Amino acid sequence: MHIRTPVLATAAALALATAGSAAVAPAARASASATPPCHGASCNGKDPQSTGCSSDASTVSSFGIGGNMLPIDGGGAVVTISYRYSGWCGANWAVATVHNMFPDDAGEFWVENKLGNSAYYGFDTLSDYGNYWTNMVNGIPLARACVVDNVSFPSFQHPGCTAWK
Repeated sequence: MHIRTPVLATAAALALATAGSAAVAPAARASASATPPCHGASCNGKDPQSTGCSSDASTVSSFGIGGNMLPIDGGGAVVTISYRYSGWCGANWAVATVHNMFPDDAGEFWVENKLGNSAYYGFDTLSDYGNYWTNMVNGIPLARACVVDNVSFPSFQHPGCTAWK
């Protein structure tokens, strides 16, 4: 499991947390007509940021965890799990955006597709504001993003997932 540093600087992440945005800063792409670094199955296990696949990514769906369970932010999401897609690379990945710090924790989030490809990000704690992401999976078949967290958020002892899209 690769530990990734937050994508955004602390000040920018705090601004995003305040705004409630789940966007991930895209990496620059050489040109609109450039050949993607990978496509579909050849993206399995690759990093969306370092490959540049995040340059055209969009959030397919997302959901928040935390909220009313902790008295820290007026009931809003503590962490947002987003299911991301790059049409340029034909790949999916999951992003966890930390809006508010929460107690020491353990769990994982992941992206999976209907072909059985998956990429996981395990955590002991996501105590820094910002974005954490999985590697990519083939985005041609239906896919979804999931999270399991049985420490701070007992309702997520079993996976909470986006719909298959």
